[in-house]
Amino acid sequence: MKWKTVKLGDVLRVRRVRVEIEPDQDYKLVTIRMRHNGLAIRSVVKGATIGSVMSRIHSGDFLM
Repeated sequence: MKWKTVKLGDVLRVRRVRVEIEPDQDYKLVTIRMRHNGLAIRSVVKGATIGSVMSRIHSGDFLM
């Protein structure tokens, strides 16, 4: 079987769903594990401790 080389932009699209952070709500922060070991929840924090803009991710999203 011969594989065709394509650009990522030809098969994926960038989607950023910004989250308005609520100070009293809990948020799960994820990290990407090394060596193809997938995603993991890094921590669960209160919104008041988050100092940057966050994006929502959904099942099926491709993160890099």
